[in-house]
Amino acid sequence: MEGIPKINKEQKNELHSAHLKNPDLAIMTCVGTKNQHRNEEGVLDIELQKLLKNSDVINFHAPVEELNENNIENSGEQTFVISNLNENSKWSANFLNCTGVIAVGKNKETGNSISFITHQDPGRSKFLDEDKGDFNTIFRDRLDTLKELSEEGTIDVVIAGGNYMIAGRNREKFQNDYQNSIQKLTEMVNEKLGFNPIIASGPKVQEGKDDFVFDTENRRLYLSRNHFTQFRKVNKAYHPDDFEKEKENWSERNR
Repeated sequence: MEGIPKINKEQKNELHSAHLKNPDLAIMTCVGTKNQHRNEEGVLDIELQKLLKNSDVINFHAPVEELNENNIENSGEQTFVISNLNENSKWSANFLNCTGVIAVGKNKETGNSISFITHQDPGRSKFLDEDKGDFNTIFRDRLDTLKELSEEGTIDVVIAGGNYMIAGRNREKFQNDYQNSIQKLTEMVNEKLGFNPIIASGPKVQEGKDDFVFDTENRRLYLSRNHFTQFRKVNKAYHPDDFEKEKENWSERNR
């Protein structure tokens, strides 16, 4: 991982908190470029080095054998990965057109936060098609387990990643995949947990990648991307109900 953004860029998920017994339990998102949390010598912040060192690596690009050995759910190479549900922090890199879900709750037995994350390609994982692929079943089951293990009013979920390409011959496919992905993931979260997740940041609008690091204990998502400074309107959080309004910010003239 090349770097993660400064903590002073974080924003608390204040778009929704009615489902939380304490607004402080909302996931905080920190969006920035890959170099915004390095010192002048280019060295990553010490605390973040520790976080990365002790995080579960959720490698979307790993061979299937490696994923299976680590009990990471998948449906074949570069389709989707779903992490274990545990107290560890997690990171996953190279979200191109892929979207990801970050879900966290407070274990009612231990009082500690537990989380899982997903990393899925809307086209290859087939999760947009209810009749194909395993993602929908496994994702719903993982949400059920999180709900069962967590104290009521302590679960929060956000969606991030994706690409709403505004130029190029494949832009229509990218745009449709992103919009349908947000809609489908929102529907499944609402079905199982009774609330809509917030989209932690708008999508990329050109080629590039996102990296996620989730600090489970502190409920803090670090999202690093290539073009944060050029496309500030793209990077703000939004509610899925506001998709049509927000996509105006992703156009060539408004970004």
